[in-house]
Amino acid sequence: MGLTRRALILCSGDESSDHLIDLLVNNGYIVHILTNKNDAEKYLGKPVYIHLLADELIGEDLESVLGEVELAVAMSPNEDLNLSVGKILRSRGVPIVLAIVRSSEAEKKAESDGMIPINVARKIFEELVRILKLRFTKIVLLESPVAVLSLHVTSDSRLLGKTLKEVESEYGVGVTIIRGGNTITDPEQEIQQGDMFIAVGIIDKLRELLVQ
Repeated sequence: MGLTRRALILCSGDESSDHLIDLLVNNGYIVHILTNKNDAEKYLGKPVYIHLLADELIGEDLESVLGEVELAVAMSPNEDLNLSVGKILRSRGVPIVLAIVRSSEAEKKAESDGMIPINVARKIFEELVRILKLRFTKIVLLESPVAVLSLHVTSDSRLLGKTLKEVESEYGVGVTIIRGGNTITDPEQEIQQGDMFIAVGIIDKLRELLVQ
């Protein structure tokens, strides 16, 4: 890969693509946009190379520069199209491919095909929880007296700032947090707002943790 930094965007069909183009251009990228014939005209005044979706999705004109593309963002409103284009790009050696998805199933498929999924449905949920300070808490009995507690960490939670090790030591439970789709078990990791907190242990201890 040469000194030229190239990025590819699968058109979102709205102003999101415009904002991303501006961001990438301002950071030194040469930007290519993959779009359909109807949306192509609106990019004529933009500092981008325009490529039309072909029957096989990637046309010869785009194929010729894929070896120089180091970042691709598949952000169309069509989840299946994002996954299909993203899979092709990864197979052509594009090192970083982000795919916009809207379901857990698509998120898993993107990961299995080497993409980095961005689940917008989850992001919306997390923002609602943060803005409205909604509480999502559930205790499920596994086999008495062992249960699993799951809760969304809000801005007023007493868990904020505590490490996993501190919580595990204080309550005698096993703790995992999920942050941005990543599972974290590092005992030194501090709990943050927006984390999904999951603890397994004696149900009385979990209830005690919950009311603290």
